Formats: sequence, C-alpha cells, structure tokens
Amino acid sequence: MDKIAKNEEQIDTNLQQNMIDFRDRLAETAVAREKEAHALMLGLLAEEHVVFIGPPGTAKSMLVENMIDALKGASIFKQLMSKFTTPEQVFGPVKVSGLMDDKFEREVTGRAADCHFFFVDEVFKSSDVMLNGMLTLLNERKFDNGGVRCDTPLMMTVGASNELPESDALHALWDRFLIRVHVDYIEDDTVMASFLRDYDPVKAMKGLLKAKITIKDVKKAQKAVKGLPIPDRVVDMLVMLRNKLKRVSIPVSDRRMRKCLAILQAAAYLRGRDKVAASDIHTLVNVLWDKPEQRETIDEELVTVINPHGTEMNEIRREMVELMDEILTIEDDTVATTRRTEAFAQCRQYLGRFETIIRMASADDHDDAEHMQDVFNELYARFNTEVAEPCLGQSVPQNN
Repeated sequence: MDKIAKNEEQIDTNLQQNMIDFRDRLAETAVAREKEAHALMLGLLAEEHVVFIGPPGTAKSMLVENMIDALKGASIFKQLMSKFTTPEQVFGPVKVSGLMDDKFEREVTGRAADCHFFFVDEVFKSSDVMLNGMLTLLNERKFDNGGVRCDTPLMMTVGASNELPESDALHALWDRFLIRVHVDYIEDDTVMASFLRDYDPVKAMKGLLKAKITIKDVKKAQKAVKGLPIPDRVVDMLVMLRNKLKRVSIPVSDRRMRKCLAILQAAAYLRGRDKVAASDIHTLVNVLWDKPEQRETIDEELVTVINPHGTEMNEIRREMVELMDEILTIEDDTVATTRRTEAFAQCRQYLGRFETIIRMASADDHDDAEHMQDVFNELYARFNTEVAEPCLGQSVPQNN
C-alpha cells in the first residue's frame, strides 16, 4: 500500500491539462528552452525555488517574465543584485512614522515580501547584509518587520546567475534553490537556423496568453500535486539512489531528499498522471547536484536505479560518444578510412542494440521506456548530424 500522500480527491483533469498546455506554450516563447520552462512549472507546482546558471543572453529572465505576465493576478518583484544592493531596495524603505514610535518597520508594499514571485538576477552577487532577510523569505515565506515575523504571499523565487556561489555564506542561499538548471547557448545548427529564420516572440506570447491561467488555478493545482500518491517502490528507489550517490562521493542532505518528493509529485502531474511513477525520478537530475561536474554521474546513477537496462544503456551511450569523437578526428588516408568504416559499423550496431533494449522495455510495460526513447533519439540525431551526414553525405535510417 502506498504510504505517502494519498489522493483523496479526484484530480481536475481539465486544470491539469491546462497546466501542461501552459508549460508547453511557455516553452514556445523561447527557442530550445523546454527544460527551463518545465523547471519553472515544477518549481511553481511544488512550491520550490528555481535557479538558472548560465551566460547572459540565454532567455533566463525572459522566460520568468513571460510566465508572470501570463498568470492573471500574479505580482512580481525583480532585483539585479550587486555587492552594493541594500535591504531598502529589496524589502522597502524604513517607515519614518515608525521611527517616531521607536519601531524599525519597513514599507514593504510592492517589494519582495509583498509579491507572488521574486526574480533575483545575479543572485550570487548578494552581499552578507542581504542574506538574513533573503534566507528567511525563501525558506519560510516570512519576513521580519518591526519585530514581527509576517507571512508573505511568495510562491516562488527564481534566481539567475552567470556563476556559482563561492563563499560559505552564499552557499546557504544556494541551498535554498531546490531546482538548479544549467542554461547554455543554442548548440544545434538546425535549431539556430530556425531561431534566426522563424522565431516570432510576439506570436508565441499571444499563444501563452490564451492559456488563461490564474493564481487561483495555480493554488488549486498545488493542492492537487500535494495529494498525488507516491508508491513504496519509488521511495525504495530514492533510498537506493541516495546510497549509490554516497558511494561516488555525492552526499545528499536529509532535507533535500525529503523535498524531492514534492518534485516527483509535480513531475507526475505535468505528465498527466494521477500518481508518481519511477520514471519521474529522472527529474531529480536538476535537484541533486551541487557541482556542475556531478550532473553526468547523477544522470547515470538515476538510470541504473530506475531501469533494469540502465547500465547497458549508459555503456552504449558512452561508447557511441567516444566512437563519434574518434570518427571526427580520423585523417583521410587508406588506414584511417578502414578504421572509420569499422567505427561507423560499431555505431550502427550500438544503435541497433539500443532499439532492442527499448523494445524489451516497452514489451515489459516499463514506465521508463519513454525516457529511453528520448535518449536514443538524441543520440541518433547527433550521430546523423555530426557524423553520418558530414562524412557519408547521407543520414542513417532507424531500424524500426
């Protein structure tokens, strides 16, 4: 019997579909930013904070602003942080009338503690003087004002930064962001060409505005997310995952592990389900890392926990990447041509084996088959665009 979060009320499937549509339309307001839009909706529905790490010009702030503009009744406070940013700028000026009565009280109207959303650009440039108020606000959704700890309407804080935090003090702020997404420039040439030729942000935004989602809808969806059951099998997988990560020197705190449950529930909701499935654990690749170099290891460990074929899938992916890199560096001579032909043949064999694994998973009705297909499609597309088409002048068809 499932022991966590029994869903006693039937899910409003219309609202659920509206939230999924909103996520998809939000993604369309930028190019190649599906994972970022999904992360924002995960944070919104799980009531957790999100941080985007990446260079400027990658649509980080635009996505957040588009989301808020399309949420009817939503309010947002935005702040570009620097070491000179003061509490008055973020939390409001001190009330002169309060000082006359020996009270240190701020006028918070329209500031961070008075809005549904708080967007903090260059979040890790925050000074020590800002941290106490921000940590309380993010962790408890409360704000100390005039000696009284007050509730705030804050739903989610979204941070953006070009760099990771360096000091121990800022690491406490980093820890408050449960969902951490690395954002980079568009790499695929086809996608870049589409971005340059076809992207129409005005049209995309009009599509998002048609979603007609309100803050009241969001609160109702948040309540539904909290009620999604989490099977014991999934909980057991999380315990196994934590142990695997510990063995590769990636410790995960008790608090972060517990908060993973809400992310899994939100992920299931955004996939149109009425309970959490094992495949939702893939979402945690953007939750469990603390250093960028850990992400690949975490992704591999997630696969092996969720999927009985995961280890072989990881091996195929690694071997394919190595072979493709080798093919691209081979010089044009007789010996090299022979080696290139052999490498091509090996790649084709790996792709064939990968397809066989997917068919086996589908036949077993394994709920990770869809993720496996996504991984295959990404690998297959890279093989064609980077290797087969440039070297052979043609694409390699799939076997099925």
